[in-house]
Amino acid sequence: MIPMQTHSGAISLLAQVQASRVSPGRWAARIPRDWWAWAGPHGGLLAAVGLNATLDVVSEQASALVPRAVSVRFHGRCGDGPLDVRAKAERVSASSTIVATEVRQDGEVVVSSVTTLTAPRPGLSLQNTQGPVAAPPEDCEVFQLPADLVPFGRQVEIRPAGGALPLTGSDLAEMRAWLRLRTALPVDPTVAVVLADALAPGIFPRLIAPAAVPTVELTVHFHGNLRSAPVDDWVLAVQRNVSCDDGWCVDETELWSRGGKLLAQARQLRRLLGAPALAA
Repeated sequence: MIPMQTHSGAISLLAQVQASRVSPGRWAARIPRDWWAWAGPHGGLLAAVGLNATLDVVSEQASALVPRAVSVRFHGRCGDGPLDVRAKAERVSASSTIVATEVRQDGEVVVSSVTTLTAPRPGLSLQNTQGPVAAPPEDCEVFQLPADLVPFGRQVEIRPAGGALPLTGSDLAEMRAWLRLRTALPVDPTVAVVLADALAPGIFPRLIAPAAVPTVELTVHFHGNLRSAPVDDWVLAVQRNVSCDDGWCVDETELWSRGGKLLAQARQLRRLLGAPALAA
């Protein structure tokens, strides 16, 4: 094995998934049970493991490349066995690089992703949306996800700051909460992907009983260069369910800095299993 060459706060995440570098862009990993959600590994962490391999393979070419978007597909159930993670640059130009990544288990692809990275060049930089109003995290109460349903809840600190709470039968399908990993890692691209998938599914405030809502597709867009300038603080997550159609749900998530900078946006396609229990 080649010694780990990691970026920013990813090293602690990689230690938790027993990750080791096999060669540039290829990693071995295993997701422990305390990072599971429902019946399998936490999707955000699986996506982060793939993104780490992506950043590793481009570091061989240009360590200054900036991740702009990652689109992840979850192909099927993943267990707690060893993972074979491989990233390959599919297109390289002067302005952008596209990297395809596969996560395999027992020879089968369980997760795939495509990441777009750009070369750092001077250009227009502005934000045309304002951050939500919320009390600071120090003034918000702690909310604990049930560890028997979602063990990874022990890995994340959650402090609701508005919206509705899960499983309250609310008319509002939106949650707001301050988030950070319990290890207090700075929010770089890999940590941002984990936190974008940290809250309960967006439909949960409408429900009165838990239901399985696995993610089929997750896309995250990054605003700014979290690779070179990670955020060493709480981030405010706003997550909403936009719609459900025939049991297929679309969620949107935003991650904001304390100062009102939009750090990342995510959209998920989820499948709501069974007959959901809504308030009467």
